[in-house]
Amino acid sequence: MFENLQQVGELTAMVVDDDPRLRALCRALLERDGWQVLEASDGAKAIEIAQSQPLDAIVMDVVMPGMDGYETTRALRADAMTANTPIVMLSACVEPDAVLQGLKSGADEYLGKPVHPEEFILRMRAMSRLRRVARELERS
Repeated sequence: MFENLQQVGELTAMVVDDDPRLRALCRALLERDGWQVLEASDGAKAIEIAQSQPLDAIVMDVVMPGMDGYETTRALRADAMTANTPIVMLSACVEPDAVLQGLKSGADEYLGKPVHPEEFILRMRAMSRLRRVARELERS
């Protein structure tokens, strides 16, 4: 499926979802593409992980117990350490209002579930390019 896609190299993503099956699917897709993958099952754990180490991208579910994906994304954007980390929001709810709410909360991308593997990887690669540019700007 990904034969014609070039691997991205040493990038780290975090997958945040309360559904272990979706975390496993995203992990498998990303690892197959050369990413290192961390996992969190809720927003509070995601914030803790994101503040403890640099990430190249975050995959964020919307509906989770405790902090939902919107609230978690807003918290990550409000923290200088994580403000520029690209966030791809995943949700089964793809109505225009939900997508707008996700983007307004600070997500860079909003993808519907079920995940389309090739599109997911291509969008994650786009997020990694954004992160690389942000890091270069921070350094200069």
